[in-house]
Amino acid sequence: ASDVYKRQDYIKVADELTKTELKVCKLLCTSLTYIEISERLFISINTVRFHAKNIYYKLDIRGRSELLNLLLS
Repeated sequence: ASDVYKRQDYIKVADELTKTELKVCKLLCTSLTYIEISERLFISINTVRFHAKNIYYKLDIRGRSELLNLLLS
C-alpha cells in the first residue's frame, strides 16, 4: 500500500513540472546524452542540466536511474 501512496505522490508532483521539464524528463528516459537532448530541444546543455536538477528535486530522486525506476514501477 505504501508503494501505491508513494507513486500517487510522484504523479501529483509530476503535474507540477513545467512543459520544458516534462520534455526533458521524457528524453532523460532515453539513452540520449545531455548534449543530444540540448540539440533536440534547441536549448543549451546547461539548461538541460538545470531542468534535470529541478526534475530530480521535485521528484525527490537523485538521478536518471532513479527516474527510470520510478517511471517503470
